[in-house]
Amino acid sequence: MVLRWLFFVMLLLAGGCASPGPPASPVAPPDSVVLAGALSGAPLLGRPYEASELPEEELFALSRSQQLFAEENTGHVRGEFQKARALHNALLLSTNHGIRYYPYLTLPPGRAFENRVANCVSFTLLFVAMARHLGLNAEFNEVDVPDAWDMRADETDDYFVLLRHVNGVVNLRDRSQVIVDLEMERYSPVYPQRAISPESMAALYYNNRAMELMTLGQTQDAFLYLRKALTLSADRAYIWSNLAVLYRRAGFAQEAEALYQQALQVRGDDLTAITNLGGLYRHMGEWALADKLAELAERHRRANPYYLYTLARRNLDREEWDRAYDWVQQAIAKEPGEPRFYELLADIYEHRGDGERARALREHAESLLPDFML
Repeated sequence: MVLRWLFFVMLLLAGGCASPGPPASPVAPPDSVVLAGALSGAPLLGRPYEASELPEEELFALSRSQQLFAEENTGHVRGEFQKARALHNALLLSTNHGIRYYPYLTLPPGRAFENRVANCVSFTLLFVAMARHLGLNAEFNEVDVPDAWDMRADETDDYFVLLRHVNGVVNLRDRSQVIVDLEMERYSPVYPQRAISPESMAALYYNNRAMELMTLGQTQDAFLYLRKALTLSADRAYIWSNLAVLYRRAGFAQEAEALYQQALQVRGDDLTAITNLGGLYRHMGEWALADKLAELAERHRRANPYYLYTLARRNLDREEWDRAYDWVQQAIAKEPGEPRFYELLADIYEHRGDGERARALREHAESLLPDFML
């Protein structure tokens, strides 16, 4: 079993920081009639959906047996951090329970507990509910992980979907925080992240479940799950974009266009919607619009340090050392707190024969890592 890490972070997360708000949309607003038709589900269902058809799953309550599990596995310790650690160990490392990580299935937390298998969404729902039952100040934390850059960079003629990453946060009385993440290898404290409400967390659950249903060919059920997500959090561009993907897969280009446009009304720099809408326009033969969005998408990518890091890694694999050096230096200039950037730069200096500089860079990278504690 791969160990999942619990670690102690002495800084407040970025969720409390002020932000200037999303940029303006780069495309025209959607046709209101087409958008309304897409939201009704009529093109996919053959009729408008009924509210009673929307899924309603129990995401936040614990059964009595789950409450007892949390109590019995933390009753021997005192202190907030110790309780968080004991709960984490009981859920993931216990020989009696030991939840296994499985990324491709989003289960309600109760079923995840019973089946002993979870992805980041299911585990976070379960951990936060148990932590709150124990009196800990726990909340949901959404993390913008950059791993998908490797998949997106060569995307030229199709769509992709976006699944969000979340973890749990326990706020301690000394204003430090405990981060509990099922996918520690994907997480870094320098990633953009923010606390989210239970409604937003539920929307994320229904969104992810919808995408799983879509890949199974269950189009109508996928629509109902996405429609449920939008009733909970219509201010999430990725939900609109994923609903557009569902319509495009079903052959409804006009509805997909309207939904992508709506996603960009919600957040004008949403790269998923920009890229997918550009791909749709290419499919429709609207080359000028497609080229405009492709250029815009590339500008957004070049502004992201993790995309620059991806380019550097590709050049490194091809032994294009000078180009790799230029990309990683640009990445460091945009995000100087990311240890992986310095590790890659150290590899380049090692290749150049400058072992002393490489060692210094590796030491600096190590100094940027958070302190881990099981």
